[in-house]
Amino acid sequence: MKIVQKTSLLSSLLLFAGGLFADGLQYEVVVHQKSGQEQKIHMLSIDIKKMDSLRLGHAVGDVCSREELSTMGLRHKPTVATTIGSVRRGGRYNGCPNELLIIDSYAQSDAGLFRPTLILDAAEHTIVIKQQKIYWQVGIGDLSISIDRINQPATADNEVVLYNPLFGRDTRTAPQGLELVIERGKLNQVCSEWGNARIPSQGYVLHIGRKHPLASINWQNYLTKSCVSPSTATIDLQRDNVFGVQGLLMLIDQGRVVGNWEQQLAVSGFPTRLADEAGVDLNNKATRGTFVAQAATHTALGLTADGLLKIVTVEGAGATLDELAKLMLGIGCVTAMLASSGGDVGLWYQDRLVTTPVGEELPIGTALLLFENPPLE
Repeated sequence: MKIVQKTSLLSSLLLFAGGLFADGLQYEVVVHQKSGQEQKIHMLSIDIKKMDSLRLGHAVGDVCSREELSTMGLRHKPTVATTIGSVRRGGRYNGCPNELLIIDSYAQSDAGLFRPTLILDAAEHTIVIKQQKIYWQVGIGDLSISIDRINQPATADNEVVLYNPLFGRDTRTAPQGLELVIERGKLNQVCSEWGNARIPSQGYVLHIGRKHPLASINWQNYLTKSCVSPSTATIDLQRDNVFGVQGLLMLIDQGRVVGNWEQQLAVSGFPTRLADEAGVDLNNKATRGTFVAQAATHTALGLTADGLLKIVTVEGAGATLDELAKLMLGIGCVTAMLASSGGDVGLWYQDRLVTTPVGEELPIGTALLLFENPPLE
């Protein structure tokens, strides 16, 4: 593999779009001046079929844990690692992902909202990026139950929230509503107005808000009834080697720049998009406009028509969303998504962090990991 530092952006993009490399991996760094500032663009082109393994990695601990990408790199020893997704900052759910996350058949998901979704099949060495909603359901006896969220704060009294071992030991819920403990495929405990139920290592807990219609059912009649594991029509959770994570915005779809950035942010459902540790509130229309218009540090993931994975990180002078989308289109992507922004952005290559954090490196939750050799655990 070869590292090339160039000052001509146009010539670099034309060369990089070809993706002609023998070992399945090409890394280039483009440095040039933009509005009097140095802009640095890291570009990776990866033939995932030639990688020994690929997967999502999460910070040590439960789903609400965070650690620096450099620490994750030293622990997993990947060839390439990049931050993907976003997490909540501060409070009881510090580190909890704001979106879909599937690791080792366990799912984490916020409400079913329209977001760009990356599905990674480690056995087949395939990656798919597409905009979609994800809906979940479980079965208890003869009942089919729709799940509003998985491993997220139970803040509404008319929701059903599922907690699995990815979340940790307990549900961290307040003593309101009821909680159903499902273990080894059967309902074995009904906890009314308890809260903070213990999550079984081979099962899950359903938190049912007190105003939800299911709260009025006599669940004692369902004890020992058979239960169906959480499922979704779009992802096969019965396979251990399927991973999933959602990004922030869809940049390119079917070979065209998507645009409508503010509208995408408005419907994406993220409570905050974090440009720094304090956070940027994207529920605020004015703040969304600033986020869209201003150049910032970003990482984008894209796929070409022949299946090459493109990872692009822009730092220094940064890029606007329009500029980033056109850049991904220019290197041959037919689909691409914004994976991370601001202080969350990080890129690991071979044995070091190649991006330069602004100030201290911020801890993140999830990273895409790719290995040329089998990972050392």
